[in-house]
Amino acid sequence: MAVQAVPGGADGRHRRCPGAYLAWAAYREDRTDAAAKMDVKAKTLAAAVAAAEAQQRAQQIHEQFPGQLRFADARQLVQRHRVLPVLDGLDEMDTSTTPAARRRAAGALELSAYQDPTGNAPVVLTCRTPQYAELAALDVQMREAARIELGPVTPVQAAAYLTARTTSPARWATVIDTLTTAPGGTPARALGTPWRLNLAATAYEQRDPATFAHLRHPDQLLTLALPHRRP
Repeated sequence: MAVQAVPGGADGRHRRCPGAYLAWAAYREDRTDAAAKMDVKAKTLAAAVAAAEAQQRAQQIHEQFPGQLRFADARQLVQRHRVLPVLDGLDEMDTSTTPAARRRAAGALELSAYQDPTGNAPVVLTCRTPQYAELAALDVQMREAARIELGPVTPVQAAAYLTARTTSPARWATVIDTLTTAPGGTPARALGTPWRLNLAATAYEQRDPATFAHLRHPDQLLTLALPHRRP
């Protein structure tokens, strides 16, 4: 599965879920191969992207997994192009005042070229939409990439997701009913992003490992205030 995708959105907090999903989808598609798919942070990967030698890239990957991956194995993975780069936070590599010619993000976008001379190797990166648009305006962008922009989750979608996610729909009945009957209410807005919806489903399905009882009840969501939006 050749994945070259750019999940993004105006709010950077919610891009990690689709980025991780795309990486996992690529892994599942290629699960019969001995390929290694590694999630390496964009900031720590920037130096390796700038380096021309595969030896340096292999060394960095080796250091990311001390005691787990021998340097010789890391070098073979790089040489065989069996690493799927996941750059989470392209927009966080520079400040808003960084001159275009000095932006590290531009160098990071050359990552796929090391994997494939055509520049179209599999890679997943996440970036806020405005910052990616700025780079694209300078003709600095991924080539032939599927660009995915996150939108809000509708109350109907949130209710369907929660129903499918839980093994005890009755526990979520009040929340789901509130989502559908008050689509403009605080719960619907609070669960209106993929990140917060997934977080809620995960947190309120957790169980005590000793008793297997649920640690929280979903009805508690109805008493929470809407999180403040970060700038």
